[in-house]
Amino acid sequence: MSLKQSDRIFLVGPMGSGKSTVGKSLALILSKPFIDLDEEIVFRNKKNIPKIFEEEGESGFRLKETQALKSVLDKSAVIATGGGIVVTKENLDLLANNGLVIYLSADVTLQYERTLHDNGRPMIYADDRKKRLEDLFRLRKPLYEQIADITIDTGSYDVKGCVIKIKDLLCKK
Repeated sequence: MSLKQSDRIFLVGPMGSGKSTVGKSLALILSKPFIDLDEEIVFRNKKNIPKIFEEEGESGFRLKETQALKSVLDKSAVIATGGGIVVTKENLDLLANNGLVIYLSADVTLQYERTLHDNGRPMIYADDRKKRLEDLFRLRKPLYEQIADITIDTGSYDVKGCVIKIKDLLCKK
């Protein structure tokens, strides 16, 4: 799928891979709006993600995530998704059929460093945060790879470098 064929660019990858940071810069370069799906979920539900997890668990959050994803499918935008969006088969199908999917990869050490002081991520509330990140990554990595049209290792580039690399790859698609 080429950039011209896709009004939507979805960024997928583990937490701490840079989806929101890279996404904002990429949207600017491409002159597209930027949508952070987690922010969309918070806005639509009038509560933060930890509160949704507390009240409804992961399954309740995943339902809200799918609803939020469906709500942006008519938008021409760069859309940063949450790290776990790929665990739902319906979401995989929605992503694959409604835009170009860019997988921003980051190894677990980098994820750990980038999320060390972030307490707004219920999926890594654990005594051993690094082990939790490893477990999540082991489960989700094949799904990110399966859905990706383009893969970028965000540990190899700074934000500007990631955006330039993505733009170059989009021009070749």
